[in-house]
Amino acid sequence: MESKESFVERENRWLRKLEAPLALSGGLILLLAVVYGVADVVLTPAPISKRDGFEDLVLGSRTVVVAVRVAVIFTAAFFVASVVALMVRRQWLVRLGPVEVSERVVHLAIEGDRVEESLENAMQTIDSLRYELAMSNTLLDRAMDSSGE
Repeated sequence: MESKESFVERENRWLRKLEAPLALSGGLILLLAVVYGVADVVLTPAPISKRDGFEDLVLGSRTVVVAVRVAVIFTAAFFVASVVALMVRRQWLVRLGPVEVSERVVHLAIEGDRVEESLENAMQTIDSLRYELAMSNTLLDRAMDSSGE
């Protein structure tokens, strides 16, 4: 008899199928964000400050503004990618403040699959025993009929 594919195996199979398209689309979005950030800084006119402070000197430079924007974009992308990676490995939100999950959901899913498989084996055994009982009842009835004649 074919064994059923467990929930975890199905989920892992789908995640492997979606891995490349998600990485490609994430990289494309990141590239577009960087291009937008650079183009926005380069194409917009730089404000002219009437003060000569350190902040105006540093932030008045287009190069610094581009570098800051690119750093913010990559930091945000890293944060999103790390959250997705933690969710895929089922390590996200295992603990929240003082509350901690005692058993991970993966173990519960695996335990559920094991119990389901055990139940299927028990049902096969029950069906086999019912068949054997019916056969022995038939043989017993024949033996009683032949001895009674």
